[in-house]
Amino acid sequence: MRHLYVDNLYFAYGENSVLNGVSFTVEQGKLVGILGENGCGKTTLLKCLAGILPDNNACAMDDITLSSLRPKERATLMAYVPQVSGISLDMTAGEVVLMGFYSSLSFLQSPDRRQIGAAKKALATVGLPDAFDKSYLELSRGQQQVCILARTLVQDVMIYLLDEPESAMDFQHRFRLLSLVKARIRDMNVPSCGVVSLHDPLLALNLCDELLLLQDGRILGKCAPKQDDLENISALLSRIYGKVRVLSCPREGGEDYLTLVPEVDF
Repeated sequence: MRHLYVDNLYFAYGENSVLNGVSFTVEQGKLVGILGENGCGKTTLLKCLAGILPDNNACAMDDITLSSLRPKERATLMAYVPQVSGISLDMTAGEVVLMGFYSSLSFLQSPDRRQIGAAKKALATVGLPDAFDKSYLELSRGQQQVCILARTLVQDVMIYLLDEPESAMDFQHRFRLLSLVKARIRDMNVPSCGVVSLHDPLLALNLCDELLLLQDGRILGKCAPKQDDLENISALLSRIYGKVRVLSCPREGGEDYLTLVPEVDF
């Protein structure tokens, strides 16, 4: 079984320390969520894992130190979804999704018919069945984020890294699309794992196998929402959200839904 390791990760922007000895492990088939207030280091952590920022040899997949990999090798190992895509060229949505295959193509090689078909299928899966030939820049911000997720789904990688992928999506799409990522991670035909930073604690409670709470660049605590005692989870989340209580709501034909309510007088 494969594991992603983060061992004593430090990072600073000049004299501003952002990550202060972060350590955790992600098992194959698991989606780990990172929760914390704005500025706690969530995005920096994911950028270190993705190789955008230096990790000082603190991150590894099994016995592979991630910082030792060349960019193309890293691209075949992991997929990264940033908060903002940074794409400013006039490309079609289909061309953006096909970028997911670039690490497996040789210089000047074009995607083949199978890859084009996979890109169209991925767009349909995320709810953009007619967007293949549409301009990416003319899509709404939420649709652009969905398109980037489609690009992620066409990649057979070991590590999925997502930085607040729900930030521009409506409530229903948040759950459906992150569920697609989780299903891919649990697909035993393609051994993989995932780390996602989230702004929405409800999404994290219901779709992540484990949650890590980040505060001032340190791991404040962790929990497994579907396994741990709800009182303990409530106490942990209260340390960053103020006094809250996690409740389990029965759902017909499926797992109980976890919700979060503030303990305040209305």
